[in-house]
Amino acid sequence: MGSLAEDDTQLALAELAELLSASRRVAGLLDSAVLAQRAAHEARHLAGTDIATVAILEDPTLLIMRGTAGTRTSAIEQLHIPRGTGLGGKILLDRHPISLSDYGRDTGITREHVDVVADAEGIGAVVGVPIKDNDQVLGILYGGLRAVGSVGDRGTSLLVEFARSLGPLLSSTRQSQQAQRLSAQSERQRIALQLHDTLGQLLFGIGLAARRAQADTNTSADLLASLADIEAGASRASSQLRDALRAMAPATPEEALATAVRMDAAAFTDRSGVAAHFVVVGEPVDLRPPIPAVLLAVVREGLHNVEKYARARSVVLTLYYAARDVGVVVQDDGVGLPSNLPLDPLPRSGRRLGLASLLQRTQQVGGSLILMPNEDGGVTLRASVPLLTSPT
Repeated sequence: MGSLAEDDTQLALAELAELLSASRRVAGLLDSAVLAQRAAHEARHLAGTDIATVAILEDPTLLIMRGTAGTRTSAIEQLHIPRGTGLGGKILLDRHPISLSDYGRDTGITREHVDVVADAEGIGAVVGVPIKDNDQVLGILYGGLRAVGSVGDRGTSLLVEFARSLGPLLSSTRQSQQAQRLSAQSERQRIALQLHDTLGQLLFGIGLAARRAQADTNTSADLLASLADIEAGASRASSQLRDALRAMAPATPEEALATAVRMDAAAFTDRSGVAAHFVVVGEPVDLRPPIPAVLLAVVREGLHNVEKYARARSVVLTLYYAARDVGVVVQDDGVGLPSNLPLDPLPRSGRRLGLASLLQRTQQVGGSLILMPNEDGGVTLRASVPLLTSPT
C-alpha cells in the first residue's frame, strides 16, 4: 500500500512539473494568436490527446479557432463558432467544462460543426474547457481523441489546470494588443484632426480665392479657364481628404470611446505635466447611447478636478467591461478629498455643479457615481452603468 501511495505521489509531482513547464513556455507571448497556437501544442503533449485546439472569444458571441495541434486537415483552422453552436458554443453558455464520448452522435450539442470535427478530423471523444480570467470567459481549450470513449480524468484535469493558467496570460496579451491598437488609433485621430484644421482650411481657401478671381469681370478667358481648373482640383482634393478622414476614424463606437479617453489622457499630461496612465479591462462591447458620452464626461470632469485641486503626481484611468456593467475609474495620488463633500444631484450652492451634473447623467442611464478617498491618499471617482438596464 505504501508503495502505491508513493507511486501516486510521484506521478502527481511529475504532472505538476509538466504543467508548470507548459505554463512557463507560453508565458510572455504578446500576440493572442501566437499564444493560442503554442498553447494548443503544449496542451496536446500535456494531456496526451490526439488533437488539441484553442478558440478565442473575438466578440461576446463568437469564438474563432486560433491554435491547433495534431490536425489532419485545414478544415478546423479558423473555424467560427457562434454562441450556442457546437461544443464550444455550449460551453460559452454553461461556462464550465464539458466532455463528450462521441462528438458525431451526441444529441446534447447542435450539429453545425460535425462535418469538420467528427467527419474531417475523425474526432470521437472530446473535452472542452473554458479559459477564464476574473470569471470572464476568454476562450475554449479543447482536447480530443480519434476514438469513441473518454479523454480520461487525468487528461481532463490537466486541461482544466492548464486552461486556468492560460486565462491571465491571454488577458495580458489582449490588453497589450488593445493598447497598441488604441495607440495607433489615437495617432490616426491626432493626424486626422491636424489635417482637418490645416490642409482642409488651406484647400477651402484655395477654392474660395479661385471663385472670387473668376467673379472679376476684368479676368481674361485663359485665366478664367485656369482658375476653373484650380477650383475643380481643390474640390477633388477636399473630397479625397474627407474620404481619408473618414477612413482614419474609429471603426466602432467602443473603439471611439477608448480612443477619446486615451487622447484626453495624453492631452491632460501635456497640459498639466501629471502622468496619466490609461488601461482597458475586459472585452469591449457595443454600448447603447448615451452611455459612451456619459462615461467620457466622467473622465473629463475627473481629470479637470485632478488638475485643479489634487496636486497629484500621477493619475490612472480605467475603462472596464464586466459581465453586467461597464464603467470608468479615475484615481489620483493627490491630497485627497476636502471634508463634507457629499455627492448631491441638487447642490445648494454654486459649487460642485460638475459632479452634480455627472451624478444626474449617470442616474439617468441607470448607473451610479461614487467619489471616495483612497486608503493611501488621493481620490477615486468611479462611474458604473449596467449593460442590460433600460434608462430611467
